[in-house]
Amino acid sequence: MNWGDKDMRATGFQRIGRSVGALSLLALTACVTQPKPLYHWGDYQPEVYAYFQGDGQSIEAQQIKLEATVQQALAKGEALPPGFNAHLGLLYLKSGQADKARAAFQTEEAQFPESKPYMDFLLKKFDQNQG
Repeated sequence: MNWGDKDMRATGFQRIGRSVGALSLLALTACVTQPKPLYHWGDYQPEVYAYFQGDGQSIEAQQIKLEATVQQALAKGEALPPGFNAHLGLLYLKSGQADKARAAFQTEEAQFPESKPYMDFLLKKFDQNQG
């Protein structure tokens, strides 16, 4: 190979350029790859926000959306975020579904042991109102 030849230099530099470009693309792809999320959020955050804003949506409609989020998480094998089951339990309580409320509070406590004091408080209030 004669490096003095203009055509040979261009071909060599083009090869190096393609190799560097391919490696750069590979490196960027590795950086862009997102890790699997820790929790399946679904409609949880917008529903909690709407609940506290009092957007006029019925408790039953909120339950339906959150129950759909539960099904999506189960289908994907993903965990629900902290507070999800507690909020769903409060919605059940407001709609008179005491058994579902208790189960949701117990699920929250089992999944997130740090919520135990608050869940125990809610269950104690719940038991006082039932008795």
